[in-house]
Amino acid sequence: EDIKSHNTTLVVVFIPYKERTYKNYFLSVTNETNLDFDFAEENFEKICSDLKLNCINMVPRFLDEVNSSKKVYLEPFDGHLNEYGNIVVADEIKKFLDKIYGGNYSAEN
Repeated sequence: EDIKSHNTTLVVVFIPYKERTYKNYFLSVTNETNLDFDFAEENFEKICSDLKLNCINMVPRFLDEVNSSKKVYLEPFDGHLNEYGNIVVADEIKKFLDKIYGGNYSAEN
């Protein structure tokens, strides 16, 4: 209710941890067989659905980027996004806001 009273749209963005994005690689270098890489993403989607939140799941886009040989994380063992990763996230947020507002929005919206 507080968000609506300020004429604001809440958007929650799921940025996957590095191991989820590079799941195939991690599965190839570990002996673990009980790893659930999808747990956090599945819970995120359920919470978004249950609470009727505006949500952006970055997993599909990150997988597309990685499959195109692009890096979205700092290297070698850092889970933070690099400059390109931040651009990718910003692009997805812009697409989402364009869909909601038809491109007519500003910081005041």
